[in-house]
Amino acid sequence: MIVTFSRTGGRGLPPESEFLEIADDGSLAIQRSSGTPRVGRFGGHLAEAELKRIRELAVAADATGSIDAIQPPDSSLVTVTVGDATARFGDGAPPPGPWSALAEALGSLLDGRLDEPIAAIELVVGDRGHAARLEHRGTEALVVDLSDLTVRAVLWKGYYELEGEWQSEVGRRAEPTRAEHGWSIGLAFDHGFELGEGRTLHASAAFGLVENDRSQPLLAAVSPPIKPPG
Repeated sequence: MIVTFSRTGGRGLPPESEFLEIADDGSLAIQRSSGTPRVGRFGGHLAEAELKRIRELAVAADATGSIDAIQPPDSSLVTVTVGDATARFGDGAPPPGPWSALAEALGSLLDGRLDEPIAAIELVVGDRGHAARLEHRGTEALVVDLSDLTVRAVLWKGYYELEGEWQSEVGRRAEPTRAEHGWSIGLAFDHGFELGEGRTLHASAAFGLVENDRSQPLLAAVSPPIKPPG
């Protein structure tokens, strides 16, 4: 194992529970729980140049030894482990030096490598923003808890001027659902917003993933970028 990276907690709901592991051969094990259209487990493999850079950053961080930095209030906790050395710090506030460079590279991998799902659920917004679905992605099945399914939409006008908010009734499906290749479910998405030029729709769906007889909260979110004026 070269390095592990986790991002947990924070003031968001649900709390973050993100994980990245890079093996000696450059293979990736990724877990995403919130803030992206796809949530669940992902894989992949680093290219030779990427792997070389991560190894160099990991060696430099390991040489500085373990660090426990002050965690800002309400921030999620980042934990990076290389060999026998571990750095812990608040998200967005890494200690200066090698640990900061390594954490930045790993955070980019965690946030950007969602194109190789293993067992994941994706929130898909269609019909020009008037329909939404949850769809399975990947090669392995997973068990989805929809008992507290909640769907939310936020409409922005211009540059982050709030135009409207909408939230569905909480779902009440009695049993967990097995999701595998081809699985999808339509969502209540009758927000009634008038969409068009100068308006940006953000959507999210809160549900659970059942593992080891426990339901882990997930939040799949579609959040197109909003460009500043000019």
